[in-house]
Amino acid sequence: MKNNIKSKIKIIALSCALLAPSISFAAINNNNLGAYYSLNQQQLDFRIYSSQATKIQLYLYSQATGASEISSYTLTKNAQNIWSVSLPTNQLDSRLSGTIYYGYRAWGPNWTYSASWQPGTNAGFISDVDVQGNRFNPNKLLTDPYAKELSHDQYTPQFSDNTVYASGSSYRNLDSAINAPKGIVLLGDNQSIGVKPTRALKDDVVYEVHVRGLTKNDTSIPTQYRGTYQGAALKAAYLADLGITAARTRNAKRY
Repeated sequence: MKNNIKSKIKIIALSCALLAPSISFAAINNNNLGAYYSLNQQQLDFRIYSSQATKIQLYLYSQATGASEISSYTLTKNAQNIWSVSLPTNQLDSRLSGTIYYGYRAWGPNWTYSASWQPGTNAGFISDVDVQGNRFNPNKLLTDPYAKELSHDQYTPQFSDNTVYASGSSYRNLDSAINAPKGIVLLGDNQSIGVKPTRALKDDVVYEVHVRGLTKNDTSIPTQYRGTYQGAALKAAYLADLGITAARTRNAKRY
């Protein structure tokens, strides 16, 4: 049986090699969008993309809900429509010494920036949506789509009224910031992820397996681990001995 498995593995490996030239990979966040501390934590960088915004401001908070911002900063745009600001950490307000929460306010063609604007007002308002589909509204605090973590869902036990996020004549001036979800600035993760494999892609042998099915009836695995991720981990040496270089799981139940 072991020889039959090895034969099938060789066929899979050959198929992978034939398909390799057609495989393409998507770039993931090449522009470093999001919020990041520098490696020495001396600087905090915020980067967000918008091709239609005419002004974006960053708002920093010391808590997720129930309080106004501690400070705000205006972002600048480069030729690639990436808006950014870099903040020396030693110049941050002392009230931001703990977890930092953040969000953005943005202006655009349908709601131009006015120096007289304050949260909850309509200074600079032209329309809720223009013919190009722009829906900028600085009264609605925006969450960062590249935030590594969000503070909470848009609804909380203390706040279940969704009209604060709405627009239109009755709601456009409602400021959502006190209740809105916010990005959380996370410290860099120094955990090792191992060494990058040097093996060529054409030499990879990938074994796709159902976690539960792999070990559920395997008497070589302790009963309490059968059908679990831990049970699958205990089969790693066996799979490697067969020539498998990577395992892919699907339809698995976590334990």
